[in-house]
Amino acid sequence: MPAVATRLTCHPREAKGPPLSLVLEDGRTVSTRAVVIASGARYRRPSIPALDDFEGRGVSYWASPIEARSCRGKDVVLVGGGNSAGQGAVFLSGHAARVLLLIRGSTLSQSMSRYLVDRIAATSNIHVHP
Repeated sequence: MPAVATRLTCHPREAKGPPLSLVLEDGRTVSTRAVVIASGARYRRPSIPALDDFEGRGVSYWASPIEARSCRGKDVVLVGGGNSAGQGAVFLSGHAARVLLLIRGSTLSQSMSRYLVDRIAATSNIHVHP
């Protein structure tokens, strides 16, 4: 679950326990050996009425192992023609029955790296729909 961190404390090397502590907005403290700062991303959301009603319930903006499990053996529609979409399509192709990749342009090579275009072309269950 996402949480807001309000303070990061680095403990001296000679201190016992993990070297870092995060104080969360709700007052809890989490001690750890590493912190990853994920400052967020802005997704280009299509202007579809009531789209937010389906976010987290079938509509996602990433392709993680959680989404991969939920689409195992099913058809998946992935919208986008950039590198992130290509990486997501390749990843999900190992789990989904079919990945239908919807793109605005006429070809993937207009907006995607060559290695991903080639990988998608070589993956039998990814189908590109311009």
